[in-house]
Amino acid sequence: MLHTGGGLEAWTQESGREFTRWDLWYLVLLLDDYGGSWELLADTLEKTLAEGIHPFKQLDFEAKHGHMENLRQRLNEAGLDPTTLVGELRRDKRILRKARTKILKDYVRDGDKTAAMRTTPRHVLEERAWRGEWDRFPVSPAVFEPVFQDEVGRRSFYSEDASLGLARRIGAILEKVSRKGASSPEARLALYRAGMAALVDAMEVVDDSCGTVGELFEEIFEQYVAIPWPSTGIAPGVYYRDFLDFAVWEDYGLTDHGMGRFFTAVPLEHVALVDTELIEIRANLLRYKELDYQADQALRLLVEFHGVKRTFDRFVDLARAIEPPHPARINALAKAAWDAGERDLARAVFAAADRPGPHQDYLRKLERQLTGDPSS
Repeated sequence: MLHTGGGLEAWTQESGREFTRWDLWYLVLLLDDYGGSWELLADTLEKTLAEGIHPFKQLDFEAKHGHMENLRQRLNEAGLDPTTLVGELRRDKRILRKARTKILKDYVRDGDKTAAMRTTPRHVLEERAWRGEWDRFPVSPAVFEPVFQDEVGRRSFYSEDASLGLARRIGAILEKVSRKGASSPEARLALYRAGMAALVDAMEVVDDSCGTVGELFEEIFEQYVAIPWPSTGIAPGVYYRDFLDFAVWEDYGLTDHGMGRFFTAVPLEHVALVDTELIEIRANLLRYKELDYQADQALRLLVEFHGVKRTFDRFVDLARAIEPPHPARINALAKAAWDAGERDLARAVFAAADRPGPHQDYLRKLERQLTGDPSS
């Protein structure tokens, strides 16, 4: 325990939670340099990230910001004021210098991270995306995961040549297990889902310049989509949420080519469900500025989904939501409408995206190319 005296020790004793040196550093810095404003401290952390050159500065920011928000929440829940807690310690120049260095200058090492620094929104949501729904499958993919992990874990790194052998062995495992221990649809659903997760994990330690691992992923993806999953008993919401979360966070482009088939297979009665799931995933990501890339991926999937399903009533709203306007996505929506004979809708899509900015002229050019008579 950090022995600080006064209000800090009283808080520790009453709450049963240890007050750490990081808590002290944050509160001293908050009070002395930022007048007690959490917002100003957060802005400085973000600016420090933007100006830094450390290759892991984004993760460093997220760890430090995560601890700050956790501390702020603990104080709010306890109804405690930082000034009362810190008392005279805020006047200790040695502590203040340490706080400035640790929070605004130094990169926090893994061994020095608090629990809040480790369980950042990125960590929590990414973990959920990989395996968060597995215990709701009729057969959990976790049953089959060890065989893949044992294979991938044989080396710390796979060269381009070694990746060829790895892909062959994983493919052989899939064929053998599918034939002998996963013949039912529910077992195959679990097996292929575990296989996809294993290959994403493998990409961290594989030089896949030849594309063999990526090709194997596409094969597994195709088999996964082809499974008659309603017959397995899995709830539609679980099936869609699991894979949509996975696709949003998968960062190697492995799912890109197969999402069109995945969306095509969505029956009419599930269109609203998939729309809702993607909207909820995106809304949750938009709560965190550091996850704007993943939020944009969710929007990309929304655009692709409604383009595939031709749910025209969503096109204009999606065009407005794409901010800043993304020419390829806007054009894809407009072209889907135009090709279906919805000419006015195609023009309305371009009109909804016609906002001042670097893409405005190019979007108008795309509109001229598609319609021949731009509305702008």
